[in-house]
Amino acid sequence: MTVLHTIGSRALARLGVLVASLAMAVAGLAIPAASPAHAAVGDLTCTAAATVNLSPALTPGGSTTISSVNGVFDNCVSANGKFSRLANAGVENASGTASAPSAPGQCPALFTIKGGATLVWNTGERSTLKFVLSTNPGGGTATLNITVTNGPLEDDTIAPVVVQINPNLDCVTNGLKSITTHETQVFFV
Repeated sequence: MTVLHTIGSRALARLGVLVASLAMAVAGLAIPAASPAHAAVGDLTCTAAATVNLSPALTPGGSTTISSVNGVFDNCVSANGKFSRLANAGVENASGTASAPSAPGQCPALFTIKGGATLVWNTGERSTLKFVLSTNPGGGTATLNITVTNGPLEDDTIAPVVVQINPNLDCVTNGLKSITTHETQVFFV
């Protein structure tokens, strides 16, 4: 008999998922982190994307500040109906810091960005939030954590989400000046 026959169907299924995940990672796709089972019926689900600008540029072993964030939460849906009035929001008043451990070169592969911002909703309401973006250099992704501290969705968090990121094109020679995230589904719970 073949080796596959002796592995068993459960192990073979796990192997298939692993192979599919590896193929997606090689293709440059980020695989979202598993969300809690209740996230689908949470307060709000949105598509989010952002560009974080740093000044001065972040280099390995250094730290810097956030100079601006251009971000949007779009196509928002409230599965439980509590926040159905919130359809989209822009990011304003972002501030914070970025740091990177020492490493060779100018473009840090490992870095953490911590900060706060205000979401201005389509209704004019405002939510204050804090966030942490930490990188995974092997996969070209970062983990984003957000907690809402005031306003609509207060005390909600998003389940930790894996986002695909792109640094500025001249990062190798000039350091990290900006990070752009691809559109990512986020669940406020």
